[in-house]
Amino acid sequence: DGVISDSDCADDTCFERIFGTMSKVLQEVVDALCVTVSEVVSSLQYPSRPVRAELGLKLLLLIGEQLGRERAFVAAHIDKLQQVSVQLRFLKIQGARRMLVGSKSLRNQYDIVSTSHSILPSLSPHYGTLLNDQEIAELEEAEDHVIEGKKGGTEWWSLITG
Repeated sequence: DGVISDSDCADDTCFERIFGTMSKVLQEVVDALCVTVSEVVSSLQYPSRPVRAELGLKLLLLIGEQLGRERAFVAAHIDKLQQVSVQLRFLKIQGARRMLVGSKSLRNQYDIVSTSHSILPSLSPHYGTLLNDQEIAELEEAEDHVIEGKKGGTEWWSLITG
């Protein structure tokens, strides 16, 4: 029936069911929006090749979805972030976000395909950055504090949702 009751949420299976379903549905929405963007842009411009605006809009959709998934994961696991299995999974999610949005950490730039800004300016100089240097540094510092247990998730939450 698709309805999840409180009795079904005794362990992490509840989150996995909700997160998995949400991710699947939202991925379908993002895919549909990407098709729509392609159809609209191709009818206005060059039907045989994607244009910068089309690629930029599609990347922004993917970046927004990735940030949403990071937020959902941390919100559901805020009291379990000291568990190694949760930390490892979060680090994978965080790595994908850093590839898309950028990283101020030189070490991260060596470890993952990333720039100090977002992937957009790497694809075309026409695009600006999504976050400025200070915003990226603040986001990464808040993520580190949350994962290291130094501070609660309030600082991280306000940065990633603001």
